[in-house]
Amino acid sequence: MVPAFLGEDMTLICRKMSNCNLLCYSRIGSIIKRKYIWEKNMKKRRISYRIGSIAVIALFELGGICLIALANIPFKNPYIWWKAWGRDTASNAGTTILVAGIISLLIEISTLKNFFQDSMKNILNEDFPFSAYSEENLVNFKNLISSYLIGNTMSKEELKKDTIYSYEDQLLQLAKGKYYDYHRAEYTVYPDEEKEMIRINATIDYRIINKEGEKNEIRFKTKSYALKDTQDSFNLKKLTINRQEVETKNLVKIERIDKQEESNFYDYKVKIEKDLGKIKKNDVHIEYEYWVPMYDKLQNYKITLPCRNLVHRIRIKNNWELRGSAYTAFYYRQGEADAKYKIEQSLPDALSINFNGWIFPGAGYSVYYDQKKCEENEK
Repeated sequence: MVPAFLGEDMTLICRKMSNCNLLCYSRIGSIIKRKYIWEKNMKKRRISYRIGSIAVIALFELGGICLIALANIPFKNPYIWWKAWGRDTASNAGTTILVAGIISLLIEISTLKNFFQDSMKNILNEDFPFSAYSEENLVNFKNLISSYLIGNTMSKEELKKDTIYSYEDQLLQLAKGKYYDYHRAEYTVYPDEEKEMIRINATIDYRIINKEGEKNEIRFKTKSYALKDTQDSFNLKKLTINRQEVETKNLVKIERIDKQEESNFYDYKVKIEKDLGKIKKNDVHIEYEYWVPMYDKLQNYKITLPCRNLVHRIRIKNNWELRGSAYTAFYYRQGEADAKYKIEQSLPDALSINFNGWIFPGAGYSVYYDQKKCEENEK
C-alpha cells in the first residue's frame, strides 16, 4: 500500500512540515515560559517560608520567656507538685526553649541574609526591576557605583560636577545613536601652478549604523575660502547607496558662509544632503572633485559621528609634499607598537591617517601641502 503523503503536492507537504516546526517551537517557548514563572514563584515561596520560620521561632522564644517568668512568680499557696517539681521543670523548659530559639534565630537570620544576598546577585545579573525606580534614583545609584569604583576618593556630586565624568550623559546618548562602522577615504591632490589652483579628487566609503531606526541622511559638507558660487567648482561624480547608484543632479549646494555665525576664515561651503530613511545599515560610496586656490594649502577633516575605524590616505602630485597631524581623545604616542591612532608616512608625498578604534565626533586631522624644496636650497 502506497503511503498517502506520496500522492500529495510537495508544496502541501512543506507547509505541513513548517506548521509542525512552528508547533514544536511554540511548545518549547511555552515550556520555557512556564519554567521561568515556576522559578519566580519558588523564590517567593522560599522567602515566605523563611519569614514564616522566623515567626514560629519568635513565638517559641516568647513561650520560653513566659515559662521562666512563671517559674519565678512567688505564689502564696502553691500546689505541692509545683513546689516539688513544677517550678524547676518550668524554669528548665523555658531556659531550654529560649536558648534553642536564640540559636535557631541566629542560624535562620544568617541563612536569610545569604538568601537575600544571592537573590540580589540574581536580580542585578538578570531581573533588576528598573521600571520600579524613578530615573533620578537610577542616576543616583549609577553615580554612587562610579564613585565606589574609583576608590571613594570623591563624592558622587563632586564626580559629576568637578570632573570629566560630567560628559558621561553625552557618551550614553552617543552610544545609542548613529555611528560609522568604518570610514575610508582616498584623496589625490593635483597642484596646478599655471592656473594657480589645486584640484582634489576624492573617493569616500563608509557604513553608517542606525540601530534605533532614527531619521538618517547623508550630510556631506566641505568649506573653502575661494570657491565661486557656481556648480563648476565642485563636481559630484558618483553616489551609490547600498550598491545602488543615485542620481546626483541637484544634490550639490554651494552657499556663501555667514562670517559671524559659522567661520571667519572660509567663504563658501559645499553641501550634499540625501535622505536615507530609517534603514539600520547603509553602505555609502561617494566620488567627487573640487578646486581650491593655490594658497589654500591646508586640508582639515573632522568626523561628525562616533566611528569604530577610520583610514584616510592622501597623495600629492607634481613634485609637492605634505605633512599631517591628527587629533582625537585618548591619542596615543606614535612610537608605541600597539598605538591605535597614528599617522603613517614613508614618503614625503603620501601619508595615511589610521584610527583603529572608537573615536568621538570632532576627532580628525590637518594636512598641509607645500612645494618640494630644491637640493640647492636645502644645502
